[in-house]
Amino acid sequence: NITVNPNPACFGVTLDLSVSAAASSTVSWSGEGISNPSGNPSTTALPTTSGPHTYGVTVTTDYGCSNTGTALVTVNPLPASTITGPSSACVGVSFDLSVSAAASSTVSWSGEGIGNPNGNPSTSVLPTTSGPHTYDVTVTADNGCSNTGTALVTVYPLPVSTITGPSSVTSLSGASNDGADGHDALRQAVGVEHHVQRRQRTSILDG
Repeated sequence: NITVNPNPACFGVTLDLSVSAAASSTVSWSGEGISNPSGNPSTTALPTTSGPHTYGVTVTTDYGCSNTGTALVTVNPLPASTITGPSSACVGVSFDLSVSAAASSTVSWSGEGIGNPNGNPSTSVLPTTSGPHTYDVTVTADNGCSNTGTALVTVYPLPVSTITGPSSVTSLSGASNDGADGHDALRQAVGVEHHVQRRQRTSILDG
């Protein structure tokens, strides 16, 4: 009999296959990803596809007798871990990152400003510094298989928006428009001008 460890397995995990055979026997292994087809008493296999896989072994003794055994191994695919989100953002402006994960999967996010480290399928992000930022997500399916994805987001600083200018301006005979004094001076100046105009009209009529 063939012993397989682990079984089931996740895609990308190396399988250990072994058989009880005398040191003098000839062993021949078959199946996807076999590393040592004549390994006695064991070999490893690295499957290149997911799904059910059959591994076989033929043991031939030194006196010419042979026997064949098989083992069925289930190789589960890795969960999707591609991160969807913006490639650039601004400091202090929130954005979202998401991943296509089954509702039964466990999701773990990491990176600056992550709002919900276990958000499935998404989380909000609020970066606090500018520069390149790396965000990672690890998705673990209910069958135990995990996969990690990475996204790079360039965070730009906000532009300078400070207004430069005088705190007050002067008009109408040096009176400042800053506060009540400025308004009083303005009313007085207007009143003087009006009085002068009335005097001029009266003199013309009297003449």
